[in-house]
Amino acid sequence: MTSGSVSGWQAFALAYFLVLLAALLAARVYRRWVDLETVRQFEELMRRRASLYELLKILAREFNELGGHGDDILSQWLAEGPTSRPEGQALRDVDIELEILQDELAQVGVGRTLADPWRWLTSGVDRARAWIAGVVSARTVGETRAALAAIGDEDTRRDLVRLNDWIRHFARQHGIKEQNSFYHDSYFYV
Repeated sequence: MTSGSVSGWQAFALAYFLVLLAALLAARVYRRWVDLETVRQFEELMRRRASLYELLKILAREFNELGGHGDDILSQWLAEGPTSRPEGQALRDVDIELEILQDELAQVGVGRTLADPWRWLTSGVDRARAWIAGVVSARTVGETRAALAAIGDEDTRRDLVRLNDWIRHFARQHGIKEQNSFYHDSYFYV
């Protein structure tokens, strides 16, 4: 074999290397496209849905109002049903919005770019729905007070602050203006 010629094995190795390089490049481009598509879908979701930040503010406000009532009002509320007071109606409406958001989040594919934020967001929505369910399903004043206290623990507050900061950052980064939620013109005005 002379130094100027290429053997069959060398040609094969070179071709194999070039094909492998092209496949890796194509996989990287495809992964990047999937990530960008995921971000686009997520942007659309954030534009269409009522702001989760506003929903969580409403939720915290209604929990605070309910927690401020005396035992007699809470007993009456339990006897009449969750939607007998404006706070209960607000909780029901927020739960409906969160359920829609939960379904839409489940449909958005998660790329590397959104893996952690998506997990925080879905976790926040799941926890908020669990709080609402705990309050609405309570049968005694004690159970109601315990369910209302669930939002007050330090881990929950820290998670909500982190989630809300991330939502604001994402909105600013992607040019999404803060929306007024569908509550804006109703008695749930925030």
